[in-house]
Amino acid sequence: MNNPFQNANSHWAKYSEYLLKETRDGTLYVTPAPKAKPSVYDPLKNPEELVVDALNVGMTAMHRAGEEKIQKAVMEFVAKYGLLGIMPALPTTAHFMDYDTAYLPLNHFIKDEYMDVMKYAMLFYPFQRPGFRKTKTEPALM
Repeated sequence: MNNPFQNANSHWAKYSEYLLKETRDGTLYVTPAPKAKPSVYDPLKNPEELVVDALNVGMTAMHRAGEEKIQKAVMEFVAKYGLLGIMPALPTTAHFMDYDTAYLPLNHFIKDEYMDVMKYAMLFYPFQRPGFRKTKTEPALM
């Protein structure tokens, strides 16, 4: 079987340090540390290692190894690969902030086709309000 990643490359950002941060409702997020330095790297340089490491984190969680062990496994993965993340739906227009509603393609994760633009934007700012506000249909910096 041919290696599907043999000619692949990708440029991702990762930070020098990450930390766990908790919201008021107890949800944990992995975030770059305040003084962390960004760098660019290619996570597909060793794709087999990335997949094995990701599977090991998943197995740790599936075997209910305890919160402390799971968090340690996640943080080790993140330190090595950064926040690869998952973005199951981007708005259908790059200029979605110009509108009141963000339209999202339906898929396994997204069940509602549209969402208020500010509610959508707030998904990316769990600890503070974003540095902009909307006035009518125009976004403005605060």
